[in-house]
Amino acid sequence: MEAELGGPVPVAIETVVNDFQTLNNGIQPEQIQNGKTYKFPSYK
Repeated sequence: MEAELGGPVPVAIETVVNDFQTLNNGIQPEQIQNGKTYKFPSYK
């Protein structure tokens, strides 16, 4: 995410994790699997 934003994420990591879970039906970031598609929050 930092590479996409060109710098640090402007919100707390807890916010990023919670937003990821909300966008992906409760899936935790630790459960990401190769070959599957996920939505990531955008903070632009």
